[in-house]
Amino acid sequence: ARLSRRHQGQTRAGGGRRGWRRLAQLAHVARGVCELPLHLSVLLLRGEDYSAIHGLWPLSGRKRVAWSEPIALESIKRIKNHHGGGCSVNDVGMAAATGALARYLEGLTAGLTAEDATPTLPTSVRRQLRAACGVTLAVPFNMRTPAEMGRVTLTNKFAVAFVRLPLAAPSPRDRLADTVRAMAGLKASTEPFAMWASLQAVTRLLPATCAASLVDLVADSATAICTNNRGPSEWLYFDGRLCTRWVSWAPQRASIGLCLTLYTYAGSMRCSVSADETCVPEPAQLV
Repeated sequence: ARLSRRHQGQTRAGGGRRGWRRLAQLAHVARGVCELPLHLSVLLLRGEDYSAIHGLWPLSGRKRVAWSEPIALESIKRIKNHHGGGCSVNDVGMAAATGALARYLEGLTAGLTAEDATPTLPTSVRRQLRAACGVTLAVPFNMRTPAEMGRVTLTNKFAVAFVRLPLAAPSPRDRLADTVRAMAGLKASTEPFAMWASLQAVTRLLPATCAASLVDLVADSATAICTNNRGPSEWLYFDGRLCTRWVSWAPQRASIGLCLTLYTYAGSMRCSVSADETCVPEPAQLV
């Protein structure tokens, strides 16, 4: 009888927690709907990044790719645990990606804005390139519920939010702290839900041509896509053969010519870069 009463108490407590969680989710959705016009206005009025790898030259449509050797996931987790403060494996990867972009942009900008550079750029353009101090990354967010994650479906359900990160940082530790702070603010906000809801509304209610133009207008504000793909934790076999490596890239649209992908597989992480050859002719340098 005591065990039965204890089980009933645990059931009621579990049901209460689920109820509160459901109410919190509904409140978050309602807040996202109310703040949807604000998020869209900020995105449309913010303007696009302008740097040596975004907005300077028209895209060619020819892609170049590169990827890294596997990096032990445990070593990345040690950095995450040492930093603390809610830092995640994805934050460590994002900080490294931002650092790579900063170093690459610094060298590319110095070459393009030199007095004897070829081609010679107008003084106003060189001034703008030197003034670039941050980079906007388009970050995909998974919008599937836990129940949906348990089913295999061949459809996408994600939102793309935008996070601005500074290029200059006194040290890698400070860069990681900036990344953790920016990503925590983004996750706590309603922007991912608002972006997903607005994308659904635009693609379903507007003609395809109008919808594509509006989506491209929003996408233009980002320099690059930075995505984290969590792959299988165990080795996979295909037709009895061991799959030793896993390489992937996300598609880009509008004026975004660069994608940085961080993906895990069987206890390791790789980073891959897909870039329009006009933006990043040598993606291995970023890797």
